[in-house]
Amino acid sequence: MPFVEVKSIKGVFTTEEKTRIIKGITNVFAQMKSDKFAEGTWVVINELDDGNWGEGGSVLYADDA
Repeated sequence: MPFVEVKSIKGVFTTEEKTRIIKGITNVFAQMKSDKFAEGTWVVINELDDGNWGEGGSVLYADDA
């Protein structure tokens, strides 16, 4: 079954928003295949500390999001 990894800077998403992300991603697989398929879908949100993420040579922080 699918394993989806989401990476974000810590503090960008609230617990409620992370719940919605997990449910939303799982629902995509339910719509594409079936509810049974979605039951085996893993979604993991990895949060990186401020300063451990960069884009275009610049360090990003939660406040940048």
